[in-house]
Amino acid sequence: MATRLLVASTALVFVVGVSGVPTAWGQEGKSASWEPALLADGQPDIQGMWNNIDALSTPLELPVGFSGPTFTPEDLQAIAEARA
Repeated sequence: MATRLLVASTALVFVVGVSGVPTAWGQEGKSASWEPALLADGQPDIQGMWNNIDALSTPLELPVGFSGPTFTPEDLQAIAEARA
């Protein structure tokens, strides 16, 4: 029983200790001297590859149930005149 407790507590201490190591490795102080690339007008240069996976599921047209009435230019003119 004591051996089980010792092994479990050692494993827990190891997991908790190792979980903070990758965070500490990334914070070496080199980032203080890094500056982003700037364009000629001083704006940050954000060119590059952007992940737009969510844009693939964006529909370009409304579903049939959400389509509204289609108005002719004359109908729109009449509506605008009625509002005025």
